[in-house]
Amino acid sequence: MPDEVLLDNYHNKGGHIHPNPENHKEEMKIKHDTQKENLDIIIFHINKNKELILKEIIKELK
Repeated sequence: MPDEVLLDNYHNKGGHIHPNPENHKEEMKIKHDTQKENLDIIIFHINKNKELILKEIIKELK
C-alpha cells in the first residue's frame, strides 16, 4: 500500500481503510478483518493493474 493509504483492523471496529491518514477520522468499512484476506485482494489488484488505483482498490475491499 502506498504510504498515503492505511488499512486498519483494530479499535474493535473491524476492518476499515483510512484513504487519507492525515485525516485519521476519515475511514471506510471493508469486508474482511484479517490482514491475509486484505493482502490477497491488494496483491491481486496490483498484479492485475501494475499499480494501485485507489478508487478501485477501495471498491474491491468493500
